Amino acid sequence: MSDPPLPEPRRPDPNDQVRPAALVLLAVAEPPLDERRPWLERADLVDACSVPGADTPIYLTADGVAITTTGIGKSDAATTTTALLASPGLDLESVYVLSAGIAGGPPSRAALGSVVLADAVVDWDRKHRWDRDGVDDQRTDDPAESIDTLAYRPRDYVYRLEERLLEPALDAAERVPLEKDPEIRASQRRYPDATDSGPTVGTGTVSYTHL
Repeated sequence: MSDPPLPEPRRPDPNDQVRPAALVLLAVAEPPLDERRPWLERADLVDACSVPGADTPIYLTADGVAITTTGIGKSDAATTTTALLASPGLDLESVYVLSAGIAGGPPSRAALGSVVLADAVVDWDRKHRWDRDGVDDQRTDDPAESIDTLAYRPRDYVYRLEERLLEPALDAAERVPLEKDPEIRASQRRYPDATDSGPTVGTGTVSYTHL
């Protein structure tokens, strides 16, 4: 599959700032985990900007969406985000930010191809990597209680996202038909406890390592 045609990146002009309405932050643009490709393939790209310190150029769509990658890991993401915010050629003061990408879930709860919108985000580096005693019945609906956080933490490091933004996003996502690829379904059946359902749209708590 060939790469989609991309505009030649330019240096943004401080005297003619780029003011996107939304900024989509993805982690990587290299195969096999090219998270950026589906966004660029489906977009009407009209411009591109190269920002010093950023991971990849920003690609701009006709309807005001900016698409770029941060790189994997918090240091890469922090560097890219700082570079974007500090660029005199970009005005991101009123931009909506969407962090998106490929993630995983237990086969018994999430069919391959499912979409999960985060209603809360947990800092992966500020918790232990196991559930409390491995006992499922100690899980709760509260993200702060369903993980074993560090005993010396000053706070729970659970960031709850705004419902006023989540609800319309969920409504829009539920109106998009998700493909039921036969090869994906066959791959899903390799897991003994995999769900029989096709891909679904829902909400949930996510752990982040790069944003």
